[in-house]
Amino acid sequence: MQGKDFADSIPLIWKENCTARTATALIEDCPGISMLNYLKHGFYKQPSGYYFRSFEVARRKFKPMMFTYLGEDSEDCYGQKNLFVLMKEYFKGFLKVYREKRKFALFWATHVGHDYVNHVRRFDEPLLEMLQWMK
Repeated sequence: MQGKDFADSIPLIWKENCTARTATALIEDCPGISMLNYLKHGFYKQPSGYYFRSFEVARRKFKPMMFTYLGEDSEDCYGQKNLFVLMKEYFKGFLKVYREKRKFALFWATHVGHDYVNHVRRFDEPLLEMLQWMK
């Protein structure tokens, strides 16, 4: 089934031998228009150890639930959680798990400013918080 409809043929750094003992993460949103999956069905073989796309595809199909309904979801939110915050938490979890290991991660948030460039300012504080946490 692997073929032109999948993104596996893209030459990515985590396919190189130099990253064999490196923890890897690919965290990008918007499965239909994301940087590495544009007009494709994602990767046939999971490209990295941590891969956010599976969650993002499922998020668009299922209503947000915990033990009770969490509220309406949208392109920017899953229940009451902002998508960027979910991505940030996923990335921070990756960094915590591999604190002592060499890492390579690609974090790409298309939804932040794709449709409305002025919406980018809404993510200044969450991004600053993440960068300060990483320091």
